Amino acid sequence: MGKRGAKEEMKAERDRVADNSISRSLQKNIDALNVFIDETSEKYSIPSRQILELLGRKDHSEILIPSSIFRNEIGILQAVVKYLKENMGMAYNEIAEKLQRDDRVVWTTYSKAIQKNKAIFRISEPNYYIPLSVFAEKISPMSTLSKYLVENAKMSMKEISGLLNRNRQSVIQSYRNSKNGKI
Repeated sequence: MGKRGAKEEMKAERDRVADNSISRSLQKNIDALNVFIDETSEKYSIPSRQILELLGRKDHSEILIPSSIFRNEIGILQAVVKYLKENMGMAYNEIAEKLQRDDRVVWTTYSKAIQKNKAIFRISEPNYYIPLSVFAEKISPMSTLSKYLVENAKMSMKEISGLLNRNRQSVIQSYRNSKNGKI
């Protein structure tokens, strides 16, 4: 074998070693990510698929709303506004901008929410986190929420009604309304 053949063989061997090293390193990272996902899923009662969805999101600055706030005796929009005002410390105009609603609507919604529930929300498990932008649609908040949970989270009506502590038929009707574009 000539000098050229020996050099090519050495280069091929270095490439194989480099490929194996990269493969081992990649596998270690994948294993670490799987451990992180499993531990986070167990600790916070978040489904693994939602963690993967959150990790894959391009905009990590979007506010996420915990589903546990909807288990109270107040409306969906009231719960969102109350959470943003009290738990997130946002001003009325910020909330109105994020929800694409008038400031006066937000103020009135918050006033009605605190009449029904004066306590600050305590986030409890199990939880699913919903992007705030879901509630900026112009159809009813319950309709947009049920649509998001069915189509994006791939949840059944039974799972949604349990998660939100709402009547199953109400969830089904809200989803139908969202599909028909009803307010």
